[in-house]
Amino acid sequence: MILFRCSCGDTFKVDDTLAGGTGECESCHREFTIPAQSDPDVVLVFKAGSEGDGTPMLKSELENKLASQEFDGADLIWTDDHWTPISDWQAGAAAPPAAPAAPAHVRPTLRIRAVGGGETETEPPPFPADDGEAGADGEEQPVAARGVMRQAMGLERYTPPPPAAKPRKAWWKLAVRLILLVVALAAGYKYGGGPILANYLKKPSYVIIHNGDAVQYQATLGWRRLSQELPAGASCHFQVFVGMDETQTLRLTPAGGGAETLIKVPVKMGKNILVNPGRKTVYRVVDLPWLAQQRAAEQTAAFAQAMAANRAPQEGLALMEKLDQLSREVVKQNLQDELTDPAPYDLDEMTDDGAATAPGAAAGKPRLTCSPLIQAPFADGQFTLNFSESQAATLDASVRLPAFSATLPPNITVKIPEGASLQVNRLAKRLRFALRQEKQTLDLPKGSFTGTWEYSATWPFEVTPPAVQEWKWQWIFRGQGTFKGEKKNVTCIWTKDAAPIVDLQPAK
Repeated sequence: MILFRCSCGDTFKVDDTLAGGTGECESCHREFTIPAQSDPDVVLVFKAGSEGDGTPMLKSELENKLASQEFDGADLIWTDDHWTPISDWQAGAAAPPAAPAAPAHVRPTLRIRAVGGGETETEPPPFPADDGEAGADGEEQPVAARGVMRQAMGLERYTPPPPAAKPRKAWWKLAVRLILLVVALAAGYKYGGGPILANYLKKPSYVIIHNGDAVQYQATLGWRRLSQELPAGASCHFQVFVGMDETQTLRLTPAGGGAETLIKVPVKMGKNILVNPGRKTVYRVVDLPWLAQQRAAEQTAAFAQAMAANRAPQEGLALMEKLDQLSREVVKQNLQDELTDPAPYDLDEMTDDGAATAPGAAAGKPRLTCSPLIQAPFADGQFTLNFSESQAATLDASVRLPAFSATLPPNITVKIPEGASLQVNRLAKRLRFALRQEKQTLDLPKGSFTGTWEYSATWPFEVTPPAVQEWKWQWIFRGQGTFKGEKKNVTCIWTKDAAPIVDLQPAK
């Protein structure tokens, strides 16, 4: 409880919770602020038999009333949070006696109306009941008594103190906290959660390096280092797990000393990157899916007819021209960039697990290769493409022939089944065709043999006079059988513009 007075001298009492609030004095109509502590010159006195819960007054006023016998020693005064007889208060007793027993009933709650029209509840201090309050049966205190209490308190227009405003934090502090949070989350994902997620999803990133130089290198990617040196002309790869896009430094240190090569390599989850240090390696984009649909059947059939007629196979030049055209057109592009995304290509150096690519893998994608020698199938056969500078003029291929029969003198028939493979070789100075068919039968007068037919034809690109440029062809049969009742080995040779040669030898 707080006891205080207005500047006009009127006295008031309020609950401790109202400290700091404002009110209006009903006597002088001045506004005042309720202090935090009671005024020592203001006391609360209760006269026996009176209404209300005590009257606040100045000590001097109380002394005058005691002198005029308006109060006696049996009346009560509020001291030290309890009621005390005025006689004890006057005597200054060290241990105040127990307060008179009050009727056992609940004290009414005071409702103090604030300026805004609301009400504030406050519990008055305990004191002896009078006839105007609720008794033990719980009857409500008369309205008049409650009005007297509010009037005695003089707080009809009381306004509670406004709540203290919370200080607003500076916006830049919130921005700094947000930035630090984002940085912490990003760093945690980059160095922890991201790599773990990539590993769980089985999405490694491969950084593939091809050493196109003539020296060995020690390769380091970030903190990773190869356990072995990277030889000249060889390839290696790093397997990396990352959660977000980042750039790592590839460091190539020459084994024998010398200047290092530093390359900034972008790394992404599940993506591969091909590194060509110094741009010293030329990669060719070989469109094998395109080549697989190309045919040379027309030229191959014409060549088979020339073989069957035992004539100089001029059709062989047309066949060679067709094969040469396909071998050139299959190379769609040359790449020499330092960094290449291999995703659009079948990279023959590496697959996703680091193993060598098998022929025909990644169907539908062009092959990206720096190998000088690759196998390249087409619709009617297969190429062996050699991209080395020293062998640029050579070409090896095989084509499948249709079924045909050739007649050789004096009356020998050679039957070649469908699908027999004709080898075609274009060398630096000549063109060569070769055919080999095993498990064939040759019937001669007085003998039958089982063996192998071989066919070959050549065309020189360069001749030295007096020699002339012409086709040369021959059929050869080598086999074993019975001739005149004896086991014999036979070799028969037919050549252009020459009589056949038959050589019989006893079988061993």
